[in-house]
Formats: sequence, C-alpha cells, structure tokens
Amino acid sequence: MEQHTLRVIARIHSDFSSKFGIPRQSGLVDSLRAAVIFTPPYRNPDALRGIEDFSHLWLIWEFSKARREETEKALREGRLRLLCATSSMELGIDVGEIDQVLQVGCPRTISGTMQRLGRAGHNPGRVSLMYLFPRTAAECLSCGMTAELARKGMVERLNPPSECLDILAQHLVSMAAFRSYGLDEVMEILPRAWPFRNLTREDVRSVLGMLAGDYEHQRDIPARPRVLYDRINERVEGDGYSRMLAISAGGTIPDKGLYTVRTQEGVKLGEMDEEFVYESRRGDRFILGSFAWRILDIGKDAITVAPAAMEGARLPFWKGELKGRDKRTGEAFGRILHSLQEAYGQGALLEKLEALGLDQAAARLAFGYLERQIMAVGGLPDHKTVVVEHFRDSSGNSQLMVHSVFGRRINAPLALLAAQIAGEELAMEIGSVDEEDGFLLYSYSGTHLPEGILQRVDPETCLRRLEILLPATPVFNMAFRYNSGRALMMGVRKNGRQPLWMQRLRSAEMLEQTVREEAHPLIRETRRECMQELWDASGLRELLWDIRSGRVGVREVYSQIPSPMSLPLQWGQEAAVMYDYAPTPRGIHGAVEEALK
Repeated sequence: MEQHTLRVIARIHSDFSSKFGIPRQSGLVDSLRAAVIFTPPYRNPDALRGIEDFSHLWLIWEFSKARREETEKALREGRLRLLCATSSMELGIDVGEIDQVLQVGCPRTISGTMQRLGRAGHNPGRVSLMYLFPRTAAECLSCGMTAELARKGMVERLNPPSECLDILAQHLVSMAAFRSYGLDEVMEILPRAWPFRNLTREDVRSVLGMLAGDYEHQRDIPARPRVLYDRINERVEGDGYSRMLAISAGGTIPDKGLYTVRTQEGVKLGEMDEEFVYESRRGDRFILGSFAWRILDIGKDAITVAPAAMEGARLPFWKGELKGRDKRTGEAFGRILHSLQEAYGQGALLEKLEALGLDQAAARLAFGYLERQIMAVGGLPDHKTVVVEHFRDSSGNSQLMVHSVFGRRINAPLALLAAQIAGEELAMEIGSVDEEDGFLLYSYSGTHLPEGILQRVDPETCLRRLEILLPATPVFNMAFRYNSGRALMMGVRKNGRQPLWMQRLRSAEMLEQTVREEAHPLIRETRRECMQELWDASGLRELLWDIRSGRVGVREVYSQIPSPMSLPLQWGQEAAVMYDYAPTPRGIHGAVEEALK
C-alpha cells in the first residue's frame, strides 16, 4: 500500500476550544465563526487556485490532550456549545442539556435512533431535534425511512429471554458457594424472576447434573464438580472451587479476550481486539478515540501506549456481533418502499423522498439509487414482494440475490435453508452471506442456481431442519462459547486475560462432547438463543406460510448487470471467501473418513 505523509498547511481558529468535526451543511449552530489560517509556504493566492472546482474539503487537525479534562467538565456544566462524539449518545453518561444531535450515518435500529434523539431537548415541554447525515446513496434512503418511523414513535418490541439455563447454572453455583440448599427452596425462588417462571423441577435437576459433572462422567471424562449434588435427598452444597467459580467467572458479559490499553501512568484508555494486537509491534501507532497512540510494550494482558502524532496512525478493528432488525420493522420499511414504488410510477418520487425529511441533495441521491434498482430488476422489494435476482459476477460465476426487507433475523436462517436446498439439488457447495435487506447465494461454477428455491422451503419442517443444521453454523459455536462461560463450565478465570483462541479450543472440545446430547442444558440454551433471539424462527415460518399462500409474492428476474441493492452482499461474499485461505468442502472430509475406515 502506498504511504502518504500529511503535512500541516493550515490551522483552524474558531470559537471551539476542543476537537470539532465541521458538518457539510452549515448554519446548524448559530453565531459561530471559524477561520483557516495557512502556514507561510501556502499563504498566497496561488495555494488556493482551483479550489472552487471541489465540492468538499477534508480538514484534519489535532486536539490537545491537555484540554480534555477541561472539555469534559465544560460539557457537564453546560459551558460547551457543541461536542463531536462516537457512541456516547447511547451510553448513560450525564452530558447535561443538549439542544440538538447531529448523527453521522444511520443507526441500525429505531430504538437506537430514539435513544440518541432523546438526548436532545430532554426536558418536559421541549421537542427533541436530530439531524441525520447519510454517507452513501443507500444510506440516504435508510436515513429517510428510519426518521419517518422515529417520527411516528415506532420502536422495536422487546423480546425478554426465557429459561436462560446458563444464568440459572451461575445462580445455582453462587447459592451453593456460601450455604447448602434444597431443590424445594430453588423451586420456590425461581418464579420470582420472569425468565425462570416456566422452569420445571426436571429442568433444574438437569442443570444441577451438568454442574456436578454427570455428562462428563458418563463418557469417563475426569471433571471437577462445580457443586456437590446429593440426588437422593436433593440437597446441593458448595466447596472452595464453587466459591472460586462464583467470584472469578461470574457475570453475563462474555469474555472476548480483549487487551486492555493503558498509559504509562496506568490510566485505562480502552480495549483492543486480540487479532489486531497480534498484528501490531512496538512502535506502531494507532488511533483510539480521538487521539493517536504509540505502542511502548505488549504484555500478556495489556498494551502500554504513549501519545503520538496522528500522521500514519492505523485505525484499529473490532469484531462485533449485531442483532438484525426485527420482522415488524422490516415490514414497516417495506410499506415505505411500496409507497416509493407507486410514487415513481406517478412521477412524484423526488417529492415523496423529500417528504421523508431528506434535503434536496440527499433526495436526488436516493432518487438515482432507487431508479437504478427499478431499472435493473423491474421494481423494489416490499412487505408483500420478495425479489429474487439471478446474475453472474465479474468472474462469470452464478449468483442468486434475494431482496427481502424482513431483516437479518429472518434472512440469516432463510439463507441457510435455501443454500442447503440448492446444494442438494446441484450436488455442490453453495455459500451464502446475509444482511438486513436480503441474502446472496453463490457457487464457483457456471451452473445456474435453481429457480423457485423459496417456494421449496417447507414451513412445516423448517424449524426442525434449522435445529439440525444449527450446530454446524458459526453463530451456534459463538453462542455456545458465551453460554459455557456464563454457566461457569469453562473453569476458573485466572487473573489476567484469557486468550480468545484458548477459549475457542475449550469451547469446541466441549461442544464436540455434548452436541449429540439434545437434552444437555447448554445445547438447549444455545439452540433457544439462536432460534428466538439471534434469529426469528417463528417469524420465518410465518413468512414461508405467507409465500406458500400467496400473501407474499416471489418475483424472479435475470439481470445482465447486478442491481445496486446487491452490491453490499457482493462485497460481503468477496470478504467471506477472501479470508477462507484453505477452503475444504465437506466432500473432502467424507473422502478422508471413508479412506480411513
């Protein structure tokens, strides 16, 4: 990659004593002025010759760390006029009274939008005000639809978890760590908590058996009991190991093996992803928060840093898990898209987009985006229509894009079922990537992916088929690892960071031992979490019944050029295969197993 050195050519002087990102639209904050003063080599008219040919200028400057404490104090006291933040608007930070929120990009949920919006005008009788600044044409459309639903007060419905056998296991160990108790006492306490209201006596016995090591002992695997369970008298006691588990490994936030970032004085600045730290060396510079830092030392659990210049600093990365939008929100987006389709036919699309709250520039970008999509596939997906688009990528391989507005919680399991049906019919590996607005199936051959895949997914057997396919998916493995840690089955958490790769190995070994035990509490809990929280299995079955009855139509088209809405999925597909350094289809594993017999 070509390296560029940024030189200071000018300094900005304004009413702000802290870092401030200037938005594209001016005039949002009254009575504020700023001046850009060029350094001597560039302080002449020739330096600005041709500047009128540019639509935007990118200004970069640094904010002195010495003023940070004063800035935070001024923010709390209300003396600071404007703050440019990252995710602070969703945190429980007391930021004082805020007049308006300037949101760069589109929040992924309506509730997240309302939460940020609510930080402005947070007093009785005041109106909350927020401006959304989209970064792409597609985001212009998302911002408009999100703002429309937020204005109507629509918020995603809560879905409180039930059973939660991993948390139950943690409670049972914690109770036994300090005194013995009986099963009757547990059954009296459980109904007081909503998630445990429907648990039976047999459910509790199953969890206690897991904690006592029953499943390991059945396979002659040595395991130290987490509790001492007297099955005859149904009494539970703890020992020193129980207390160590309850104190060191308790909690619900999963351990992701992150490195702590500290200054030389020991001040904690944040946390870094394990893989990013492994790819870094002493002397490397990276950006954390609003500042650049130079790595002084990399320890087992933490990295020590010092302030550095911004030039040449890398942006770090984290691997996050985001829940997709729910089916109800997707249907609301679908109704808006349907009205936009009708407006396009009537020649009033631009006015309809402006009615969503978009300014003229954003409305024109969204208009061009939607017009290209309509011209490519003949229409927009909506709450009553799923568009299936067949095309070939730049390498000539067949791809199938399903445009579905129902959200990732529906699209992810549907992609899994569709890929399995297509793979069985073609006798080849079919990959898939999913997003909020659809999913993409792909193969590495010139064979066309079959038509009518969605109609062949049986709504009567889809849930059971998903439960069978689940253990082979990355989402199940990740959820199982988190649940094992919460259930205190990963052992005592020693002082310091436990490497994520070690957690993965331990979790994979435990999953291999228990995957055939359908009644195992961790298998049950992981299956429930995937089907009800990460996915919306009941919503998927409802959608499949609607497709079979004709309430939701499926329209298949063949396009010479992929539509604009398929581009994010194509990029996702390229990223998925780019980092699969040694793809090994299931047929190779089967051939090896047959040869070993």
